[in-house]
Amino acid sequence: MTKTDLYKDVAENSELTTKEAKRAVEIVLERLQENLVKGEIITITNFATLRPYHREGGATKKVPNVDKDVESKSKNKVQIKFAPNFDKRLQDVTIKRERT
Repeated sequence: MTKTDLYKDVAENSELTTKEAKRAVEIVLERLQENLVKGEIITITNFATLRPYHREGGATKKVPNVDKDVESKSKNKVQIKFAPNFDKRLQDVTIKRERT
């Protein structure tokens, strides 16, 4: 599902026009991003918890098939932990995905 698909789906399942649904989805995504950048933990009940964290660099690892070591860089990341009921639903289905 792409953002465009999401806009259309929200519009079809609400009383919003596609333009209004697009704006609503964009606002939600903007707020999620803003709060993650601030370091806020976001919990969406019955779906997932998004937890920003900082991973320190400096670890050295060998690169396969290359004769040199590479040092990892520090970076900010987001951990996504799905809610138990959502995770169970996900495990109860067979997902067939096309390779891209």
